[in-house]
Amino acid sequence: MTRVEEDQKIQIQQATDIVDLIGEQLQLQSKGREYVGLCPFHDDHRPSLQVSPAKQIYKCFSCNAGGDVFSWMTNYHKMTFPEALRFLAERAGIKLRSVVPPLNGGPETSPQNEQIADANAKALAFFQALLHHGEHGKVPRQYLADRGVSEKMVEAFGIGYAPDRWDGLAQMIEAKGWSLQAFRQAGLITNRTVGEGDYDRFRHRLIFPIWDGLGRPVAFGGRQLPDSTINDKSEAKYLNSPETVLFNKSATLYGLHLAKRSIIASREVVVVEGYTDVIACHQVEHQNVVAALGTALTATHVQQIRRIADRVVLVFDADEAGQRAADRAVEIFFASPVDVGVVILPDGMDPAELMSSTDGPACWQRLIAAAVDALEYQFARIRHQFEAEKTLSGRQRLCEDYIRRLAQMGLGSQSIVRRAMVVQKLAELLHIQEHQVDAMLKQQGRHQRRQVAPQDAKTMSGPAPDGQMEQVIGRQGKKNRVASIASADSVHKIKAVEVAELQLIGGLLIQPNLLDHALFDGRTLAEAVSASTLLSANAKRLYDMIKDRASNGQPMTLAVLLAELTSSEEQELCNLVTAAEIEVDRLTDGDDQLLVQIVSAAARAIVELDLERDHRQACAEIGLVDFSDGPVQGNDQLWQRICDHQKNHPSVTRIARFNTGSEATR
Repeated sequence: MTRVEEDQKIQIQQATDIVDLIGEQLQLQSKGREYVGLCPFHDDHRPSLQVSPAKQIYKCFSCNAGGDVFSWMTNYHKMTFPEALRFLAERAGIKLRSVVPPLNGGPETSPQNEQIADANAKALAFFQALLHHGEHGKVPRQYLADRGVSEKMVEAFGIGYAPDRWDGLAQMIEAKGWSLQAFRQAGLITNRTVGEGDYDRFRHRLIFPIWDGLGRPVAFGGRQLPDSTINDKSEAKYLNSPETVLFNKSATLYGLHLAKRSIIASREVVVVEGYTDVIACHQVEHQNVVAALGTALTATHVQQIRRIADRVVLVFDADEAGQRAADRAVEIFFASPVDVGVVILPDGMDPAELMSSTDGPACWQRLIAAAVDALEYQFARIRHQFEAEKTLSGRQRLCEDYIRRLAQMGLGSQSIVRRAMVVQKLAELLHIQEHQVDAMLKQQGRHQRRQVAPQDAKTMSGPAPDGQMEQVIGRQGKKNRVASIASADSVHKIKAVEVAELQLIGGLLIQPNLLDHALFDGRTLAEAVSASTLLSANAKRLYDMIKDRASNGQPMTLAVLLAELTSSEEQELCNLVTAAEIEVDRLTDGDDQLLVQIVSAAARAIVELDLERDHRQACAEIGLVDFSDGPVQGNDQLWQRICDHQKNHPSVTRIARFNTGSEATR
């Protein structure tokens, strides 16, 4: 990927509305001038993510993730910056200009994920071409026709066909001169164990591309077709690509790229078991349907779903395997705040078969609307097992096993109301008293806590026993005593200065010319505060960047800085920039005079803590010198520093806190 000019990065930023971009992936709600939603970068249980349409940034107030449209693409979609740049440029209809040749005059080497993405795209085109080939595509086209899959769905889901031969794709790769290694990394071909060359992973199979949230093929699923001519002994009915840097099976939901808009609009998602089930539902306009990829639902799936939906309906077959799958799914969703319903399909039908019946779509709608609450479903299952078990010991075992499962599912961490409702239902089900159920749950909770191994006493950190600290200091010597004394800043003071650094950075982002503002001692801010004065390593780097840009006459805006930081893969600095900008904007609300006061107070707090640390360091150094034989050369200067400091700065001024309205601001 060649480099592009800074003005094009800004052009792409300005052409991409961050609310629309993030709203394609998350459920956002308007809150004042901003939008809020569940943060995808941590296990968020309340909307912690704020998206600002005015500033075109996002910020999480829990995990501190933040940035612009570029950092959203690199963090949420795991793109490289060049990939994000290309994607957003294409999305906005902007043609990128190449302005700087690759280093050393040679071609740039694509990272592994770009190579795999390219291999997947080429393989997809190959599979799709074969499906539509007059001769080779007859069998798969007939299979699709027999199952009522329309041409529109074939195109929407990108369905293709892997030929009835061992090396159809491998030969194409060789003929085109494509990278064999890239296709091997993508799991599309494999080295032969006997002889030379490669053979295809997918042979005589209907191909279902697996897409990421942006509609890019990241893997493939293959459905075995009948009447193979190559004596292929593979017995797997369905076969998926292996996991790669682009594809995590436990974090991927089939059809989500097409279903997401409908899910966000309806705030409901329906989860089925297979590819063809998803396609059959979408074909009759039930588009909020997705599927797990041949595995049980995982906690990662739950996190994905709860960011975009308030209600989940799990659809399973009526056989015993389907019932067990439903039990596992209910347990996975138990601790989630979303409402979960369960549908068991009638007469052993799957969704694809149901949709092909005359009343199928209407019947489907009724079933989804009447979905049984997940806990009610599970209680019904337990009741059936309880009534079928005739022995006292058997019933006791069922009772204890289920209570153990509830404890493991996190019932103890649920709200008091939810826990009480579950306890009440369980007591009715098992014909015992509520306080007995509650006691058993508490016992299980204590048992689980005991399972956590205590730390080895030898490795536990903590204060030294009385009388031992002086011995330790004595062993460490004078140098370590100096360091210990000099670093004895109180926690609240360090925290206050960290806030001051945040406010300083935020103020300079809004008004870089404040670097020339005169402070309390007559020096300009740039003279009084250097990067070495700051505590945070990231604040030091940002402060230097701001000063360098200001001294060189370069533009200093939030958009410019975020684009530069994201392109340099400096996500921690992006987080700090967005936090600083939002903090100062919150305090000042556009008041320039208040901004100057806040930046001045922040600079003063930073300078005074730095002076106090110098003072303490000097005291420590002098305290370690023996004066019994008279003054020691060099100590006069140290004493003068201390005297001057005590005269001019009798105490450290805490960071000013400005009142705006009734709210005390930092």
